[in-house]
Amino acid sequence: MQYVYCRIRYGDSLREYRDRVVIVSESLGGYWTVIKNVCSLSLLFNAGAYCWYLSVSRIPMGDLTAIYNSSCFFTYIFSVLVLREALSAKKLLAVLMSVGGIAVISLLSHPNDVDPLTDSSPASTLFGYFSALLSALWVASYEVAFTKHLVPPTRPSPLFSLHVTGLVGVASAILGTIPFPLLHLTQWEPFELPPAQALAGIAVTAALGLAFNAVFMLLISFGGPVVAAVGVMLTIPLTVGVDFFVTGSPIRWAAVVGTVLILAGFGMLTWEQAEERRR
Repeated sequence: MQYVYCRIRYGDSLREYRDRVVIVSESLGGYWTVIKNVCSLSLLFNAGAYCWYLSVSRIPMGDLTAIYNSSCFFTYIFSVLVLREALSAKKLLAVLMSVGGIAVISLLSHPNDVDPLTDSSPASTLFGYFSALLSALWVASYEVAFTKHLVPPTRPSPLFSLHVTGLVGVASAILGTIPFPLLHLTQWEPFELPPAQALAGIAVTAALGLAFNAVFMLLISFGGPVVAAVGVMLTIPLTVGVDFFVTGSPIRWAAVVGTVLILAGFGMLTWEQAEERRR
């Protein structure tokens, strides 16, 4: 993917591409610094994903979506505490509006929907909500850690985003090979190869995930972790629109109200960000 970008953007040969990637790699610091930062990002990212999957079968999807997307609130808090970002009432209001929009869409669009596969025992439900909250915290930590340790002071290039995404992916693949055999051999969590149809679906999901993470890293680099976290919320109203045009699913009032809140929050946040850069 990096080579395709360099080929289209710069017309690089393989040798020119290699030299360009070396320059980007050197900007990240020494080898041990890169390994430490990339492995830390990989652990944070996968911890958030794992906690999300732990919650799926334990709490309603609407609740999980609302809690998970509250990560933008934690991202802003961590940005103030770790990145020393100035506390802004307008930014805080924008974040809360966006979280409120997600809550309206997630909790009120399908209030009577019950997943028959959800384990509704009190202990399991409590664990599910706790895992969902942890997933939001891990995602927020991932975004702030990326900004603090890897984003250079000067505006990075798209190649930087692609390169870091690739490094995190490699680290995830290496670290992921450690627990799987142990879990399988101890029968704590048996694994088996999926059927061909499921494998094709996994491949498509992985490709889309790669594209999403590359763009997401770029958004963090250019706009900051808070703008990136709120920007991801725009996928929720987009999903509502796609459902309407593709599947004919009706648009409920909660989806309209939630979409307005999300768009207003994102617009207020980007406007405030632009104002800060002009000062």
